[in-house]
Amino acid sequence: MNKEKQGTYKDIFITTKQAIENESSNLESVKPSNLESVNNETEKLVNLGVKIPARDRNYWNGKAAAAGLSMKSIIIESLTEKLGKPE
Repeated sequence: MNKEKQGTYKDIFITTKQAIENESSNLESVKPSNLESVNNETEKLVNLGVKIPARDRNYWNGKAAAAGLSMKSIIIESLTEKLGKPE
């Protein structure tokens, strides 16, 4: 493997690691009392999952981390913008 490619993988690894650490710290603030203040009504939270290529996920995680954003906030913002919120 050439040095240029090794550097790119290293950068992706570091950025992805930072994104994971950011997500972990974001999860600490999501407690039931905080969720109730965000949602006026108590709602059951569910997972939303899609299968995507690992390369795309690593790239997007790196970009999100560099911008100081979480993947969760980006996904929610995109869905809300495209489809709106339930009334």
